[in-house]
Amino acid sequence: MSLADTRIGLFADPGVTTLTDTGLSIGATYYYRVFTVDTNEVFAPSNERSTTTVPVNLPLVDGLDATDQWVSTGAWGIATNGAHSGTGCLADSPVGDYATPPTPTR
Repeated sequence: MSLADTRIGLFADPGVTTLTDTGLSIGATYYYRVFTVDTNEVFAPSNERSTTTVPVNLPLVDGLDATDQWVSTGAWGIATNGAHSGTGCLADSPVGDYATPPTPTR
């Protein structure tokens, strides 16, 4: 871990003691370190800490108002026209059905 890694926060107030890291992937391990900077711009790192995100426990209860509990790529998103319960469902074509392909001619 070095100063070249992704910064997730910057604080000028020494009274700030918490930070929430968002946009993490489910089941991934993340490593954290706090750097303090003195008036001469000398950086001092803390010990490294790690944490692993965990999936939602079963039974899964999600009204699917958003995909923040899911890792979705491509065209996947929330559709409201096919929900079983709640307000939405996870669909690979959330804006509607795929276009009907043209009929082949002979």
